[in-house]
Amino acid sequence: MRTVLLIVVLLLPLSLRAQRSGFKWEDSSEWGSRSRYGKLYNAKSVETITGEIVKVEEVHPYSGMKAGIHLQLKSSKESIWVHLGPAWYVLNQGMELKVSDVIKVTGSRASFANKQVIVAKEIVKGEDHLQLRDDLGTPFWCSKCFPVRK
Repeated sequence: MRTVLLIVVLLLPLSLRAQRSGFKWEDSSEWGSRSRYGKLYNAKSVETITGEIVKVEEVHPYSGMKAGIHLQLKSSKESIWVHLGPAWYVLNQGMELKVSDVIKVTGSRASFANKQVIVAKEIVKGEDHLQLRDDLGTPFWCSKCFPVRK
């Protein structure tokens, strides 16, 4: 009983802060690590590229999915779309990403809609870091996701 009370006391301030800031956790099942979309991430194909943002878009990757944030990155070698995650999560992380920003992206190269994309794990802009997934590819926005074991 004391353990339950202690957990409630420790988590209550976080819950109140999230409510005051307007941040709301949403259902992430279609964005989870075991979903069709989530399975695009492969921890064995992780790479890092640096480039300039050419375009930022809010998109619905598959029919029925909530909006996600994708950006087009132009590096010295290629132009490639980078998939960040659900818009409700990405837009509440405090990192503004806009056209002409130079960023470093670490993520998994994958094929999506017959095109090569990077499914982002981390974005670095100057001194700012946006962590989107852990080393196994489990998304930080998915409170119900179990770690991916590949």
